[in-house]
Amino acid sequence: MVFRRSSFRFLLLGLILCLFTVATSAQTQPLAPRYRLTFIDGGGITPDQCRVRFSVGVNNSGGVPTEAVQLALNSPVGILAAVDVPPVNTGATVVYEVSASLQGIPVGAQLFTLSVQLDGRTYGDTPALQQNLTIPEMPATCVTPARGTFIVVIPFVNIKIDLLNPTTDELAFLSGLVAVVLLILLLPLMILRRLTRRPPAFGGQLPPYATTPPIDPNSEAGVRQGWQMTAQNNLISVTPSPQAMASVKMLTGADGQYLDGWDLTAIRLSQYDQYGRVTRSVTLAHSGVVRALDRLAHNRKLLDMPDLEKRGAQIERRVTPLGRKLAEALGKRITARSAVLPIALDLRLRGEHGEVKIIFQLYRCGNDSRTWGEVQSWEPEMVMITGVIHEMYTYTLHGQTQNESLKDFKRRLPLEISRMLSEFVAPSHAG
Repeated sequence: MVFRRSSFRFLLLGLILCLFTVATSAQTQPLAPRYRLTFIDGGGITPDQCRVRFSVGVNNSGGVPTEAVQLALNSPVGILAAVDVPPVNTGATVVYEVSASLQGIPVGAQLFTLSVQLDGRTYGDTPALQQNLTIPEMPATCVTPARGTFIVVIPFVNIKIDLLNPTTDELAFLSGLVAVVLLILLLPLMILRRLTRRPPAFGGQLPPYATTPPIDPNSEAGVRQGWQMTAQNNLISVTPSPQAMASVKMLTGADGQYLDGWDLTAIRLSQYDQYGRVTRSVTLAHSGVVRALDRLAHNRKLLDMPDLEKRGAQIERRVTPLGRKLAEALGKRITARSAVLPIALDLRLRGEHGEVKIIFQLYRCGNDSRTWGEVQSWEPEMVMITGVIHEMYTYTLHGQTQNESLKDFKRRLPLEISRMLSEFVAPSHAG
């Protein structure tokens, strides 16, 4: 008897615990949102008979929602419109207007349905609203003309695109496809152009002062004319010695700015001997090298840097690749026998008369054999036939020296050419 009473008590206690647990879980489980729809305006046809319109109040009588739903308007031909409904607080009512075109809906009595949906399915147990409307004949002004189609099938990927009505993704795909096709078409043309491209012709135009008749060498103008013939570039190339004389020529703009208004048009490298230039060694630089050096020579931001050491380092860094390319091109023509010949680096320039100047400067070396002082400067007398002025800088580089191997000479050559290009861009002497 005692055993039966104890068992009954334990059974009753367990039943109470189970009921308490169920009640507690029911209290802690949040209520699901419960939407209710109400007609504010039970539907109607707009005055222009082009659209159908409903005003609906959405009320939430359940828990606090955390997700957005859609208020969908359905007709016999399918869903006409869908309005996004953000979470509606408990007890709140929000009014929405749902409107859709009547185009494609049969004339006569038709049933329209409004429902709350989530991911295309009815949300919870929210009852739908239904309304019968009589659809009239649509006026001609309401009918949207049918758009044409032009379907294109992309091979290999089997993608169909309507070129007359493309979507945003299709437009992006077409843009990328056109870019790829253009690249494929242009790449062979670029390769062919590079293989067949010729260096710019150097030309044989003389500077306008070279055609003037000889002047009395004992006169001041005659003395200047004689010095003009020895000025090959903007460098003082004479070995310093007491009272030594040297002449240079500087190409400037009308404002006196170095190389302002002058365009570099061609670069030529060639070896020469006592009989003249060795024809088989003549090498013309490609247009890319010419344009790069011309841009560098007119880079005022770089050339006007106050820190001369930093400016020199920047110029050297930029001309070194150009000097290497020129040395490689000339090196293919140099043989073990011709390596000892000196090398001429010619830079062809062009300017417009009235916009540029040619200035010759005469220097004398001091008794210390280190400093050069300017004696005088002048502009030459010129005979102008056209408005274009042609000039040339010629720099001379040593060939292979007696104690230098051919390998060391070819290693030195690009450094020497780079140094000359640096001097062309920014002369080291005052001038």
